[in-house]
Order: sequence, then structure tokens, then C-alpha cells
Amino acid sequence: MPFAKANLSAVSPNALAIRLISGWLLVVVCVFALAAGFLRNSLLMHEERARIMASNLAQVLERDISAALEKVDLLLLSVVDEFQRRSETGAAVDYREMESFLARSRHRQESIQLLSIADVDGKTAAGAMLADREYFRQLRDNPGFGLVMSKPLRGRVSGKWSVVLARRLIDARGEFAGVAYASLSIEYFEKRLGALSLGYQGTVSWRDADLASVVRLPRRPDVADYGSTRVSTAFRAAVEAAPNGGDYISGETAIDGVSRLHAYRFNPTYRFYVNLGISPEDYQAPWWGQVKATLALLALFVLVTGGGIALLYRNARRLAERERMLNSIFETSDAAIFMLDPEGRIKHANERLGAMIGCPVGDLIGHAYMDLVEAQQRPIVETQFRRLMAGEISFVRYERQYLRRDGSHFWGFVCSRLLRNESGSPSGLVGLITDIDEQKKAATELENYRFHLETLVRDRTAALEAARDAAEAANRSKSAFLANMSHEIRTPMNAIIGFTHMLQRELLTPVQADRLGKIAGSAEHLLSILNDVLDISKIESGKLVLEVESFRVVDLVEGLLALHAERAEAKGLSLKVSTSALPAQLRGDQTRLLQALHNYLGNAIKFTRTGAITLRAAVVEEDAESVLARFEVIDTGIGIAPEAIGRLFSAFEQADNSTTRQYGGTGLGLAITRRLAELMGGAAGVESVPGEGSRFWLTARFGKVLVDGAVVPDPDYRQAPESVLQALGEDCRLLLVEDDPVNQEVALALLRNVAGLNVDLAENGEVAVRMAGQRTYDLILMDLLMPVMDGLEATRRIRDLPGRAKVPILALTANAFSEDRERCLAAGMNDHIPKPVDPELLFGTLLRWLPSGARARQREQQE
Repeated sequence: MPFAKANLSAVSPNALAIRLISGWLLVVVCVFALAAGFLRNSLLMHEERARIMASNLAQVLERDISAALEKVDLLLLSVVDEFQRRSETGAAVDYREMESFLARSRHRQESIQLLSIADVDGKTAAGAMLADREYFRQLRDNPGFGLVMSKPLRGRVSGKWSVVLARRLIDARGEFAGVAYASLSIEYFEKRLGALSLGYQGTVSWRDADLASVVRLPRRPDVADYGSTRVSTAFRAAVEAAPNGGDYISGETAIDGVSRLHAYRFNPTYRFYVNLGISPEDYQAPWWGQVKATLALLALFVLVTGGGIALLYRNARRLAERERMLNSIFETSDAAIFMLDPEGRIKHANERLGAMIGCPVGDLIGHAYMDLVEAQQRPIVETQFRRLMAGEISFVRYERQYLRRDGSHFWGFVCSRLLRNESGSPSGLVGLITDIDEQKKAATELENYRFHLETLVRDRTAALEAARDAAEAANRSKSAFLANMSHEIRTPMNAIIGFTHMLQRELLTPVQADRLGKIAGSAEHLLSILNDVLDISKIESGKLVLEVESFRVVDLVEGLLALHAERAEAKGLSLKVSTSALPAQLRGDQTRLLQALHNYLGNAIKFTRTGAITLRAAVVEEDAESVLARFEVIDTGIGIAPEAIGRLFSAFEQADNSTTRQYGGTGLGLAITRRLAELMGGAAGVESVPGEGSRFWLTARFGKVLVDGAVVPDPDYRQAPESVLQALGEDCRLLLVEDDPVNQEVALALLRNVAGLNVDLAENGEVAVRMAGQRTYDLILMDLLMPVMDGLEATRRIRDLPGRAKVPILALTANAFSEDRERCLAAGMNDHIPKPVDPELLFGTLLRWLPSGARARQREQQE
């Protein structure tokens, strides 16, 4: 099949090569000019950077030496003041006694070799003579002189070089009495100055106001020994031009023959110069590295671009050969390639197009391209063809369906571009068709799969929501179960504890008293287990709410001692308390803190056979409004194995979970303690050594009591609460609302027989409402769960009765959750007494809520 060859080049290969080489040479010259400018700017930048660094280092060094001299000067002033103070007493100053004062002072500065004084004749306590020293004569002959700094001096005994700072001593009459002087080690300052990094040929020097050398590094005795005034001409010129500081470059005038960039500073207080010099070889070393790198890059650029020009020249010569190769590429392409004339007829095509359509490629030449397109898509293709030929768009890309000779369809991806002739007029189109039939089928299957996947996701989401609802329902069932369990266990325990309390008040044999005590202890233990289970459930469900109120630390400590002192004493343990580091009053949940420390102290007593138990408190952090307190309980007990510490604070875990364990417990106490500490903004942990003891700690954040108000104590009755209630007698009448016969018996026995109160009984809420409407009661004890009408509804109805809005109504119930207390208060009750009933708590609460008139009458009877 004939194929028209395009004229790809307007010039011959040789002419193209000449143009490329000329352009390349011009680019190379421009690049070299840019590189030279870059290197020049880089050199100036390095010089400026070196100048700034030298100036900064000179300033730092001048301040460092000035600070060292100032410290020594202050020390000399203290010596002068001490001498003057001693001379003002009227007695002659003992120079040897002054040496002891100087011995204590000379170690304050490590730069001081010697700190001493000399008398009016220049004699020191050590016997040395200073009368011939220049600084001594200056201070002796010039009363107005202050601090005098000497030239570098070699020690007459030590042979070491030093600089002496001296001040005049004045006696009580204001006359010259000697000098106080400090000998400063030049070696010390050489080490300080030698720590500077100034390069291989850098220098640093310290000179006095006369430019005499004090320190010069590196040290060159042949160039500038100690005290030498030899300086470069450039330095003298710079000092004359700018006495206080500046920079200069020493060339051939450098005293050691090395050219450097110098920066110097003058200290007007102590009148000295510091001078730093940096050699160009040092600060230009990075620049020379840039020069080498730039030259290497330029050489690489020349090689690469020259090689590129050579390749272009060779390519130009092979252009004809490549044109011959186009036909082969056209025919062997995997895609269908075709060319259209301006009328849309196929004028060239490869064999691949014939294979796609299913006919010989020769049959396609001269036919309209539109005949190959699926009929419904032809209008779109015709529109795009007209726009391409009009030059409105330069190319098109689209997916189209094509017709095979057998009538079947296939999908193809088409790329078409406008062709122009030498004059720039449209000459047709060139296009490329890629068979994408398999990809389209795969995309369709993928879309179907995506739709199916979305359906699966929706179904799974619905299942997860159902599972979530089921979990929430299970959690609600768990809370309801715990509340019901609490009520059902506390109700019989109320009878056990109540009857045990009443039996203990009667005359008993020792054996009966012992057995009743064991019953009471077992009941309290069972109640503590129940409370632990309820607490851990409330913490895990997020329903535990901390109370915030002011409390005294001493009350907290007394409460802990009351709970544990008897047990500790029974085991022969010493119980120590140290909480004085805390503020006297704090704001927070005293009850939960007491519970946490109660767990710690209970465990300490349980696991300690001999020794002592210490409760210690301290402040970890403190700000204007709060403190972070740390409490520690330290025992001398059995200790804990390291492998058990990691799980000790987990729920239902103990250090010993074996079937042969010696100590009992539910394993909830420490878990509750840690979670209470976290709720109070802190943490909990333990440090223990087996066989030596343990240190259990917790931290908690408490608010400060900002207003120093007095804590109002409870009423100070002169008798026990039950005795006070017995004294009230006929003055008070109570209504007990209780449906359980056993609890009725227990409550009536406590109220009537023990407290001696007048009590009426109502077996349910409906009866209680009727009795409260018929008679005025001083106080009502109301159960919650009752048949016919519960306690909450009964309370609301009693509050609606005339004159009953303020009668105290106290909940007496086995429901122990905090939400139960909130429901009681919301219904109009005044307080909440949990079952099992603690008689002391019951009687104390009754006294708090009984009408004040009855208590006032009782107090009058007492008085």
C-alpha cells in the first residue's frame, strides 16, 4: 500500500548542524558568564559572612574578658571595703588577719592566681615586696586612681605570666594604706581564647590600651611576646580611624606575614582591645569548593551539550532513514491507524484497522469513515469532524462503538488530530483506534460488583446497628439487673443487720455476743462486696458522678483512723499519719477519697503481720485554684511479686489468684481505687519489694478553699443520737412507709424500742397519702418499691396536700444507685437513707431533719 512521505525538515542536515553548533556556542558563553557572576557574588558573600562572624566573635570575646575582669574588680572592691571597715575601728589593721579574709575570697574566681594586699611600704603578708611594681607606684602616687591593670608580669617565684588588677587601700584618715591586688593567670585566658574556632591560620589577641600584647594565639614569642607593642600598620591605622571597633584586612603589613580579615573591639571600662583575624584560606575554603564544583558542572555541561549536538547532527543525517521506517511502524502498530481526507474518506490505513472491521484494508480505502461508526453515534462524530476541520479544536478523544463487516459491534477508543499541509491549510485527519471491548466489559462487571458491594455494605451497616441496639439493650438490662440485685440483697440484709444490732444491745452470754459479732462482721463484708460490684459497674458505665464540696483534711484522717485503728491495734501494728503538707481545707469528693484510702489501709493491715503502716500526703503541683495531692500508704507487709504488679489494678485480679491463696477478697478494691483516682484527675500505682513491704500511692486534684470560712459543725448534742431521740419522746411523731413485714419489724423496733419515738405504720404509698392527709407528722420515712403505689408517687401526692409541702420525707430504700437518689430528690424527698440501715446513720439523719422546734424543746429540757 502506498504511503505518502512527509517533509519533516525544511533544511538540509548539514545546514541544521551549522545552526545547532552556533546556537550551542552562544549558550556555552552565556552559561560561563553566569557562572563567573555567581562565583564573584559567592566570594563577596563569604567575605561578608566572615566579616560578620569575626565582628560577632570579637564582641563576644570583649564581653567575656570584661565580665571576667569585672568579677575580679568587684572582689577587689569587697577587699577594699573590708579593709576600710576594719580601719574605722581605730585599731591598726592586722594584714595577716586580712589574709584569712582573702583566703576565703580568692577561690571565687578560677582566673585568680593570687589575691593579697600590701601595706604602705609595699610589703605583703608573705614577705614579698611590691614597691618597685609600676601599678603600686601609680596607686601610691595618684590618690585619684581607681582600678589599675598592669602590663603582663612574670612571677618572681612561680615564673608564670600574669596580669595584676589593683586598687588603693585607704585608712580611717583617708590616707594611702597600701594596695589590694589580684594576679590573673594569663594561661587561664589563653585557654579561654584558645577554645575559639578560627581556622588553621586564625589569630586572636588581647591588648591593653597601649596596644601592648597580653594574650596572642597562636603564641609567637618572636612576633608578639607578652607585653610587646608590635602591631601591624593596618591595625594602627584602623584604631586611629575607629578607636572603638571595626574591621580591616592586613596584607603585607601583618606582623607574621599572613594576610587576614580582622575585627577588633575596644572596652572603654577596662581599656583593652580584642582582635580576631581569619585567614582568607580558611573562610574562602568553601568558596574554592564551589569553584571546583562549578568548573566540574561547566565541563559536564560542555560535554553533555556537545554530545547532544553531535547526536542531533547524526540524527539529522539519519532523518531519511527514519522516514523510511515510519511505514514499517505504521503497519506493525497494534492500534488501528488511519488518515482521512477533508471529505471524511479513508485515504490511508494499516492492516490493524482491516482486522478490527473484519475486511481487507484495501476495501476500506476511499470509503467514508462514518460507515464504520454505529448508526446512533454518527451525528456526534460528524459534528466533531466538522469542528476539527474548521480548526475549532485541535484533537478529539472519545469512546465509540464500531460496526464489523458481520454486523457485530465493538468498543474502540479513538484519538484524532488535524493535519495541515505546507501552507497551513487543513489537509485531513489522522486517527488511532484502540480496541477496548474487553475493558468495557470488565468495567461493566466492576460496576455491577460495586452496586452489589454497596448493597452488602448497607446490609452490614443495618446488622451493626442492630447489634449496637442489642448491646445498648443488654447494657440497660445489666443496669436494671444490678439495681434489682442490689434491692433484693439489701432488703434481707437490712433485717440481718437490724436484728443483729438489737440483739447485741440485749444481755448475752459471751458465746452469743461473739457469734453475733461474727454475724455482723460477715454482713458488713457481704455489704462491702456488693458495694464494690455496684461501684465498678457505675464506673464502667460512666454513671459515677463525683461530688464537689469543701472538707477538712483532719476530718478525713479522723474518719480513716476510726475505721482502721482498732484492726491495726488488734494485730499490734503501729498506725502513723503525716498529712500536714496539705492545705487544711480542700474542695472535692471526700467520700470517694475516703473510699480509695480505705481500700489501701484495709489491704495494708490485711497483708502486714508486724511493723508499721504509714499514711502520708504531699502536694505534687499547685496553682492559684487547685492542688494535685499525692497520698501514700506504706506498709512493712509481705510485698508483691514483680510479675503480679502489672495486673494488680485490674478488675477481679489479685496478686495471688491460686486456689491455695491465704488472703481473701474480690479483687475489685484496687481497680476501684485506680478508677476513682483517674476520675479525680490523677493516677494510682504501687512500688513493692517482696518480703519488705509495699508503697501504694494515688494522686488526685482538689480545688482550694479560696474563702477562709469556718466549717459549720454538726449540732453538738451532749448525748448519743439515740439518747437525744429518746429524750424527744412524745414531742415527735413519725410515719414509717414500708411494705416488707420483716423490714417493718426491724424499723419499728429501732424507732420505738431503741429511739423511743412515736411511729405509725403504712404498708404502701396509698395508705401513707391517706394517713398524711389525716394527721400532721414531724417526719416521714418512705420506702420506694411498694405495691399499690410506690414511694415516689406517694411523695409527690403528699407534697400536694395542704400544709405538707415542707414536712421532711426521707427515702428508706435498698436502691443504691446515684440515679435512685436523684429520683428521690426530684420527687420532693429531702434525704436518702440506704438499706441495710446503719442505726447510727439513721438516728443522726433523723436528728438533722426533725423539726427545729422539737430539738429546741429537747435542749431546753437538757439545760
